[in-house]
This record gives sequence, C-alpha cells and structure tokens, in this order.
Amino acid sequence: MLSWLTERSRRRDRREDFARQDEQARRTAETLRTIHLLVNSNLMSAQRRELESTRGLLAAMQEVIEVKRSLGIAVKPETLVTVSQVDTRVIELARELELRGADQRQGKAGQIMGED
Repeated sequence: MLSWLTERSRRRDRREDFARQDEQARRTAETLRTIHLLVNSNLMSAQRRELESTRGLLAAMQEVIEVKRSLGIAVKPETLVTVSQVDTRVIELARELELRGADQRQGKAGQIMGED
C-alpha cells in the first residue's frame, strides 16, 4: 500500500513538473517570437531609410546625367556603371522589403492565431 501511494505521488509530481516545463517552454517561445518581430521591424525600418536615400541618390545622379547630356558634356562610363549599380540596389532593397514585410505579416497573423 505504501509503495502504491509513493508511486502515485511520484506520478503526480512528474505531471506537475511536465506542466511547469510546458508552460515555461510556451512563455519562452512567445518571448522569442516577440523578439524576432521587433528585430525584424527595426531591420525593416533601417532598410526603408536606406531605400529612400538610395532612391534620392539615384534621382540626383540621373538628373546630373540629363543636364550633362543636354549641355553636350560627355558622361564618364564609370558614372553610368555607378548609376546602374545604384539602380540595381534600389530594386534589391525594394524586393527585400516586400519579402520581409510579407514574412512579418504572416508571422503576426500566426502569432494572433496562436500558431508556432
């Protein structure tokens, strides 16, 4: 009888331990999801600022090229290469932001719906 009571007590203790561990794991996962969303949000803000400033730089460079051409001044090949690279960077940043935004919206939706 004593061993039965002892075993019953141990099983109850194990169930309580498992329940505590499950709750701790749930809270940890929730905290990690929150941290991920915050880091992703900060990164997106930085990328948006970079995109805006790169678009401004590209517009200014293109305008200088137009002015030079209208005045009959030759544009250096290196300048054209740089403009092409900046244009490519604008496209890449816009694509990265679009993908990151979609991932973040999906992550928030999953968090709201309680998905892991």
